[in-house]
Amino acid sequence: MKLTLSKTTLEKAAKLLSKVINTSNVIPILDDILCSIERQDLTLTASDSFMTMSTTLALDSSEGEGKFCVNAKQLLAALTNLIEQPITIETDDTQFTLLHETGEYNFPIESADDYPLHDQEEFKSDFIIKGDVVRDAIKRSIWATAKDDLRPAMTGISFQLGSEGLVIAASDGHVLVKTAYSFDGEAYAGKPESLIIPRKVAQILQQELSKDIIKILWNKDHARVEFSDYALQFSLVDAKYPDINKVIPSETAFNAVIPRMSFISSVSKVIPFSDFADGSSNRKVLLHFEMNTLKVQGANISFNTSAKDKMDISYVHEPLSVGMNGQMLIALLKDGNEWPR
Repeated sequence: MKLTLSKTTLEKAAKLLSKVINTSNVIPILDDILCSIERQDLTLTASDSFMTMSTTLALDSSEGEGKFCVNAKQLLAALTNLIEQPITIETDDTQFTLLHETGEYNFPIESADDYPLHDQEEFKSDFIIKGDVVRDAIKRSIWATAKDDLRPAMTGISFQLGSEGLVIAASDGHVLVKTAYSFDGEAYAGKPESLIIPRKVAQILQQELSKDIIKILWNKDHARVEFSDYALQFSLVDAKYPDINKVIPSETAFNAVIPRMSFISSVSKVIPFSDFADGSSNRKVLLHFEMNTLKVQGANISFNTSAKDKMDISYVHEPLSVGMNGQMLIALLKDGNEWPR
């Protein structure tokens, strides 16, 4: 087989598909990218056995059809140091040769028959939404997912779809981040659905989704996200997500309107002089609310340090004091950007 295509086109696809591949695989062939040539198209597929991503690239020219597997790291190593140019790939039963302007690369290929592809899923439900809506909601919540496997549901991100809109949420049992998206125009007409997206899938979607429309398809056990020229299919987390509506009260006797950046600044001033919360490395702060005023306080008795900061807010209820994990509070205010990973 022989084919020609743009170096940049192939490198971009190989880089994205490599994000699916685990750094260490029990099945060695899962270190590879499956290449399938048909007519004037090259379809690339990568999998970690739970998640599979594929894309189809248009070829400049092609001679012959067939399938083979090539090591993803070797392919990227060959492409990374090349300038943009048309490249030619030739293969036989055992060898992969990449020809470029000044030389060539050679490395072995493996049989496509050994690549573990799952049967094509039949999806019974689907939904179309702007990619940046999902991307931003994931970015806002992914840091709050649980890191242990004792609660499988909470290691992923919850997608709850109903007639009123889409709710994307994550929680580790200590903090909950929830984003609600209301539909514009035609509402979702299907029955209410609840999906739990694995964290690794969410990380890829967060990095790759743009403003373009994406399509989400699902059934009981699997889901598929179609975006740009890529399709990402994966197993859903097999668990029931806690009822997040019971965590956030719909009605409360207290509410305050606080300038976000001023709040971040105030808490940041106090944290270095505060004691640690519950023996952890996280520092605690005290928030004291009075009429249109918020006082942020912290103290470390062991080192005889303390700090206070005051700011104007909108608050008209009786005085109230609340103790909080300072670093977690800043992470919430900054969409998780300063929460330790």
